[in-house]
Amino acid sequence: LGTDNTLYRRSEGWDGSGVRDFYLVDVQTGIKRLIIRKKNYARLSPGGRYVVYYDQADSSYYSVSTDLNTPQPVALTKKIAIPFYNERHDSPSEPPPYGIAGWAPDDRFVYILYCFIKYNFIFFRHSTNV
Repeated sequence: LGTDNTLYRRSEGWDGSGVRDFYLVDVQTGIKRLIIRKKNYARLSPGGRYVVYYDQADSSYYSVSTDLNTPQPVALTKKIAIPFYNERHDSPSEPPPYGIAGWAPDDRFVYILYCFIKYNFIFFRHSTNV
């Protein structure tokens, strides 16, 4: 998973967002394919099958398959009424997400943290037919 913040460097000075574009990079050819645009948190699954990212606009996590035939993101936490971001963040910027706790074997599930104090997590499948 490669990143590029070139388009956002100028605005970084006044909004502090830290956003960048995320690319899948073929290490054999060097060819890169844009997979996520203008986000600040994304992680590639250990098996390389999924990229999970956090969208500050709606405080939700999404999963995107690295398969070229299934490019649509799947909302993982959008309908859950608990914060997946740092509630104690007291800075004039968007609160960062708590993050990902890990992955199940074969990238079957992703474990997402939802409470900093207790370090709780919920696991999510990457498909819409859960």
